[in-house]
Amino acid sequence: MNQSLTVTLPKKMPLVRRISETSRQINEWLNSFEVQFNDEKEKLHLKTMEIKNQEYHYSYSIISRKGLSVGAVNSRGDIYDIKVPDNPVPKTKIEEPMADVSYDSHLY
Repeated sequence: MNQSLTVTLPKKMPLVRRISETSRQINEWLNSFEVQFNDEKEKLHLKTMEIKNQEYHYSYSIISRKGLSVGAVNSRGDIYDIKVPDNPVPKTKIEEPMADVSYDSHLY
């Protein structure tokens, strides 16, 4: 079982799609474990978020709740605790904004 994951997405991707894609990749990763992820015993930890080469890089790891130590805290003292729902992918269809809108100049 790989205890870490890095999700890389283009900077131009809209926020809603980045969230959806990140959730999808995390869900796939967690479902690939032989021993199922247990949110009562483990935490999904966002280690870093960087922007490099016009891409977002989100690095996640799994840490034990009882073994949570100073090493699990980043340099600013933050602990990121992300609870992943059973189905994190939104049920609504993501469409390009304003795709079906027409403009009638005589109204303005």
